[in-house]
Amino acid sequence: VAAESAKQVLFEGGEVASSYQDGIYIGAGTVPEDITVRGVWCYSNGTGGTYAGIYAALGKRHTITRNRLGGVSESFQDNGVKVDGTSCTDVEVSYNH
Repeated sequence: VAAESAKQVLFEGGEVASSYQDGIYIGAGTVPEDITVRGVWCYSNGTGGTYAGIYAALGKRHTITRNRLGGVSESFQDNGVKVDGTSCTDVEVSYNH
């Protein structure tokens, strides 16, 4: 799942068993704004470099809260939530498991 050039998008509930490197990827070359990921069970698929359940690579004012990160018995996911500190501003990450 990716949010590119998006504004005010809400991902809420459900399971994201992604075929991407990251469960939810926010970014992809343009600046998304106000993306909220809440109450989702998400994890990466284990291909590529660094793996994260949710990766905020770019953008402003994202909220990542109350998510379940990682799969059952998986050992390849490096981060539950990864935020790029040089490309993201005003990101709230709270109450994730």
